Amino acid sequence: MAFSELSGAMLEPKMASLVTSLVELKQNGLEKGSCEQIPELDGWILAQEAALRAKIGTLERPKRVEWPVLDDVFLKFVV
Repeated sequence: MAFSELSGAMLEPKMASLVTSLVELKQNGLEKGSCEQIPELDGWILAQEAALRAKIGTLERPKRVEWPVLDDVFLKFVV
């Protein structure tokens, strides 16, 4: 899947258009240079990071699996 298709499918329309314009800038010669920050995109990224941190805080930690059990599973796949 092309990046433009992915961003169009996964981002809300306003963010997708901002990302598309940034990608176009980078494709048209600014690949190695920098360009102006996009405050709306920066804010959206920070909001997504905060939402992910909140979700991570609610997840249960997986139970610890002892090494001999992991060794047995590995050997079943390899042998």
